[in-house]
Amino acid sequence: MNMLGMIRQRSILLVLAASALGLSACSAPRGQADGAPFDLDQVSSQRAELTTRVKAALVADERIIAASIQVVLLEGDEASGQDESSGKGSETDAIATVDETRGADAQRIRLEGFVGDENERDAALEVARKASEGIDVIDALEIR
Repeated sequence: MNMLGMIRQRSILLVLAASALGLSACSAPRGQADGAPFDLDQVSSQRAELTTRVKAALVADERIIAASIQVVLLEGDEASGQDESSGKGSETDAIATVDETRGADAQRIRLEGFVGDENERDAALEVARKASEGIDVIDALEIR
């Protein structure tokens, strides 16, 4: 094959590859046959920063196996305590001191998942309360 044939062959392959990429970019995402955009709720940077700060503090503490603990930020009706029926501990054990300056807009953090024992649970709650800077922390952790 001469030089001109190789250039032609590479040009054809390049056009085919570009066409395939272009057509795949125009296709509807999986589950969206009509091409309608997904309706995704974007997490605010404040929420992301708070939950990340708490999770990072859990990971940094050697007493805690943080991989099995989820940090959930509750707001609105969820934060009012109406859905709080975990049945774990007393109300004073489950919720940190309320920051009165937050009023009705208060948020809560719920720790969900599993811990190895009561000591790990206590450590996780302690660390989460310190990292959350005054936001209530709800204990929804299970001991396994």
